[in-house]
Amino acid sequence: MTLSHGRPYLAIPGPSVMPDRVLAAMHRPAPNIYEGALVDMV
Repeated sequence: MTLSHGRPYLAIPGPSVMPDRVLAAMHRPAPNIYEGALVDMV
């Protein structure tokens, strides 16, 4: 049996359906900690 069909879900504390807004935020690249806006902020 496979669970690869349908919408992905978070199994902790789970299962919870993840809103599209949260999934989109999770797929953003990590900020560069050595240059750019993050360094300017600190």
